[in-house]
Amino acid sequence: IAFISLNCLVLALERPGLCSTQPCPRSEQIHLDVVSHADTFFAVFFTLEVCLVLVARGPRIFWRDGWYFLDFAIVVVSLAALLWPGVGILRSLRALRPLRVIVRTEGMRIILWAVLCAIPQMAWLVFFVMLCMVMFGIIGVQLFMGTHRLCSIPGVEDPQACALGGGQWVRGHWNYDDLGSSMLSFFVVSTQSNWDAYMFAGMDAVGANQAAVRDANPTMAWIFVTVLVVNGFFLMNVFTGILMSNFQRMQALADRSIFMTRAQQRWVNTKRVLDCITLHRQIAPPAVPWRLRLYKVVTHSHFDDGILAVICLNALVLMTAHSDASEHYETAQKWVSYGFAVVYLVEAALKILGLT
Repeated sequence: IAFISLNCLVLALERPGLCSTQPCPRSEQIHLDVVSHADTFFAVFFTLEVCLVLVARGPRIFWRDGWYFLDFAIVVVSLAALLWPGVGILRSLRALRPLRVIVRTEGMRIILWAVLCAIPQMAWLVFFVMLCMVMFGIIGVQLFMGTHRLCSIPGVEDPQACALGGGQWVRGHWNYDDLGSSMLSFFVVSTQSNWDAYMFAGMDAVGANQAAVRDANPTMAWIFVTVLVVNGFFLMNVFTGILMSNFQRMQALADRSIFMTRAQQRWVNTKRVLDCITLHRQIAPPAVPWRLRLYKVVTHSHFDDGILAVICLNALVLMTAHSDASEHYETAQKWVSYGFAVVYLVEAALKILGLT
């Protein structure tokens, strides 16, 4: 894994423009030579590693394991890029070398399997997302078709003034004049990238080929908020839920051992549950009669319920604070806060005397 990390670092050091001028600067020539020799070293080293694993594991086990086959394919691509350096696609495929970490890390293999197993479920979800996008796209065409237009002359916002000035009233970069453009605009809204600008533009839309008027249709904000909530929040969280569900299932399968019986597996699961149980210290009731009465009061369920109600009332009082409040209001709020502080002090005193 250390050599793979060093190889990734060497690949990150490559940059275009080295030795683009003649004569080549000495610093750039040294940089180019170091990267080239390091790339050759890692390619040879990884080839020897794969050969050793092939001999140690045996061809039968090696070729039946998909992870080893992936490792072998990446090494073959690295050798091909070394033998034919002029082929750009082979040099680009060297970026696959970090994937060799997956072969050596069980956690990453579980994540990859979870993603692959989630593809069928995500395919149906993608189909549902596309249906929603088509639906919102049709709504966008019906509501905003021909509205997002601007003059080719900067600073001119009126169609008549644009025509008199020799400009053209053209469609904007983001518009809803057809289904594809409408879906693309709503897709950007779903990504939450500058979505409020699209909402304000929709609120300013008046009609086809007309100049925008600020807040002409404020009710149009609902369509953008709906797209953001449905596509940006709900459906994206469903994607995350599918991946997490498959990851937990793969992790549960990885925790099972073929060398344990079901009874042994149940014993291991029971032991894990017991390890998660934390013991709580039980406070003994005091022997002094008056402290025993305080102990019964503070340990009663209604006591905590009452304190919780006081905390909620205190929060409501704090929420009523506002600027430009009258002097009497501020004075009343201050004394009410003092009252809550007294209640909290009494609670602390009762618990200290009754529980310690």
